[in-house]
Amino acid sequence: MTESVSLPGHIYIVDDDAAMCQALSFALTSAGHSVHAFRSPEPLLSLGPLPGPAVILLDMRLHEQSGVQVQAQLQARGQRTPVVFMSGQSQPHEIVQSFRQGALHFLLKPFSTADLLAVLQEALQHDQVRQAREVQTQRFMTLLQRLTPREREVCRLMLKGYPNRDIAAAHGTVAGTVKLQRASVMEKLQVGTMAGLAALFEGEDLDRLLGPQAARRKPV
Repeated sequence: MTESVSLPGHIYIVDDDAAMCQALSFALTSAGHSVHAFRSPEPLLSLGPLPGPAVILLDMRLHEQSGVQVQAQLQARGQRTPVVFMSGQSQPHEIVQSFRQGALHFLLKPFSTADLLAVLQEALQHDQVRQAREVQTQRFMTLLQRLTPREREVCRLMLKGYPNRDIAAAHGTVAGTVKLQRASVMEKLQVGTMAGLAALFEGEDLDRLLGPQAARRKPV
């Protein structure tokens, strides 16, 4: 049986216990991760987007504020790196709140190194997928900006299955012009087939991406 390859990543530890920080740093560095340990949340909060894949390993019990408060501040700053909580004395409502705010896991102290590594591995894989999706979405939005307003409307009707003659009638033009517009849409969005175009927009809000549907002319 083939074992899964461990995914190395950046682990950001926030724990005001110096001994805990040191122990976690040693274990995670030994496992091949890049570790950044902080005794307070301020240094982490001052950072921008973190290189990925990454995980924030956040203690629930800090001197000046709770972990869920730090988590809320991270979210307010647009930080999307997954958070894994650890604590030995959290209240049930804190655990519930942490998950409501998007925490991936909650480790209860004391925990084993094996459990820690397994949880972080899952979180790193989650972050890797998230970042890949964000790159794909950014590429898609960049391509979409290349379409003219008319091409956006043509694209909408293409996605709804309208043939060239119906698109031409709706826009008061001829089928030959629509054929050229369709080809331009496909070229600018870098897809070769209608199936590829449909897959590109699958599950998306067409009004948000292509603008509100324009009123179509009635065929004469």
